[in-house]
Amino acid sequence: MIYLADSNQKKILVTGSSGQLGTELANTEFSGNFTMLALDRSRLDITNKSQIKRVFEDYRPDFIVNAAAYTAVDKAEIEPDKARLVNHLGIENLVSASHNHDAKLIHISTDYVFDGLRDTTDRWYQESDITNPMNVYGQTKLAGEQAALQLNDSIVLRTSWVYSPYGSNFVHTMLRLASEGKDLKVVADQLGCPTSAVDIANVINKIIETGMDESGLFHCASTTDASWWDFAKQIVDLSGFDVDVAKLTTDEYPLPAKRPADTRMSSKKLDEAYGIDCGLWQDSLKATIKNIL
Repeated sequence: MIYLADSNQKKILVTGSSGQLGTELANTEFSGNFTMLALDRSRLDITNKSQIKRVFEDYRPDFIVNAAAYTAVDKAEIEPDKARLVNHLGIENLVSASHNHDAKLIHISTDYVFDGLRDTTDRWYQESDITNPMNVYGQTKLAGEQAALQLNDSIVLRTSWVYSPYGSNFVHTMLRLASEGKDLKVVADQLGCPTSAVDIANVINKIIETGMDESGLFHCASTTDASWWDFAKQIVDLSGFDVDVAKLTTDEYPLPAKRPADTRMSSKKLDEAYGIDCGLWQDSLKATIKNIL
């Protein structure tokens, strides 16, 4: 297939367009200087080198935003090879193609590259902090980060607890259970920065429209933090459902994959480089719930 575009426009290729972030990116309006092609896995599987080669040769993108990922944290524990194929080897494929076509790459990563075992609770993670993922998902995403950063013109955006009106996520799960009149029990001893896919898409838009002058690793998460219980309580309060939200400890809610206790990340470096941030999760959550309901 041949993809046509105005020769004066810069071309953006988005992978994983059916996911939360991919959907928001596909809905994002870039300026007239840019055109975008957003492809889901059925049209571009990043683990398939021949598909990548064909799309790059036909479309010749200037920017690639990789929103494709294996995100089933617990399932990754029993099928690590599948997680590694998408989250690591798929990124190596994109890096190779980007290098061959002089394209710039923006790759999305996760706060789960950290173990959450810091000595102090008042300091949020910086990009320079040592990583030590506790589960297979985090390990494969860290390997993907390292692969992406081998490309000189690349940015890795680590984000956290992503939610949107689309797809499967914590917000949808809490709303579904609350709508059924079920009281909720939610872990209260894990901390992070819930981040709207809309806000991440807007950050990516601004980075690309400024020319992506500064490359490297950046945190891209809400500037305010929460526990899963805080997050759930706010979801229920905003939705108007009359259910109780009780607190649990991590030990009381065991899962196949270990979760880090505290992955709050500072996005100050992103603000300093590009003058942008992801804002407050509380504000974005209001818009998300309004959209869903």
